[in-house]
Amino acid sequence: MEKWKAAMQLGNECFEECRYEDAIQHYQRAKQRVTRLFAEWFERDDIVAALVVAHQNIADALVVQEQYAQAESELRCGYEFLAQQVVENRDPDNLPSLQRGVSKLHQSLNAHYKAHGATLSKPVCPCKRSRRARSRPSYSRSSLNVSVQ
Repeated sequence: MEKWKAAMQLGNECFEECRYEDAIQHYQRAKQRVTRLFAEWFERDDIVAALVVAHQNIADALVVQEQYAQAESELRCGYEFLAQQVVENRDPDNLPSLQRGVSKLHQSLNAHYKAHGATLSKPVCPCKRSRRARSRPSYSRSSLNVSVQ
């Protein structure tokens, strides 16, 4: 989880410096790291929150660059991944965390739609290609109170 935190911190620094492409690269690394850890992580609240924040931060950086369709796709990707985890969940202790994550990303999608409209005619989720991992605006950096200090 430390590598995730380090990547998120670097992404946040780049975002604050308006280096959005660099921020996206760091957030993508953080998302990849947490996705790999997802199947074996014991602190489900932390891992779900980390995944949600990574998707939201990528979407934020895309929105600032007016890449609304890509931002929507990023949020949908996270939403669909967690929704699938709810369906496939076999451990009742994991269900509340997964449902909270789905809810947070659903709220983020609604905020995106209100601000920018729906930009995709159907979901485009690059995460669906890799099922192996079962594996500033209004909705990101502080949504889940996950600190990256």
